[in-house]
Amino acid sequence: MFILINNASREEIVFCYLLDKDWIEKKFEVKNNLPILFYFDKLLKSLKKKKTDLLGLAVLIGEGSFTSTRIAVTLVNTFGYALGIPVIGVREVKFEKLKEKINSTKVGQYVSAKYSGEPSIGIKKVK
Repeated sequence: MFILINNASREEIVFCYLLDKDWIEKKFEVKNNLPILFYFDKLLKSLKKKKTDLLGLAVLIGEGSFTSTRIAVTLVNTFGYALGIPVIGVREVKFEKLKEKINSTKVGQYVSAKYSGEPSIGIKKVK
């Protein structure tokens, strides 16, 4: 099973997964600040799949907040390492060749986050 994670929005997390030859989109409304791992597990359970069924993962990078990007990249890299599966980062969603792109990536090559802007961390200084 191949999954693309898109958590660029603060209101929802979008998972796209390959079922047979079609990519299916599943959206989860983010409630109570539940972590992305909660929704990832919920997706797998709804599909009656296990983590060991994963063959590759992709994550949308360069969109969304600094924190959401870091969390999604960390999730993908962790599963890639633990399961020995390929992972990739994509700047835009193009399903036509996504499976081939994931499969052509070496296991052990990890995603580095790309951000949509400068991080805003800490208290802003008033001028």
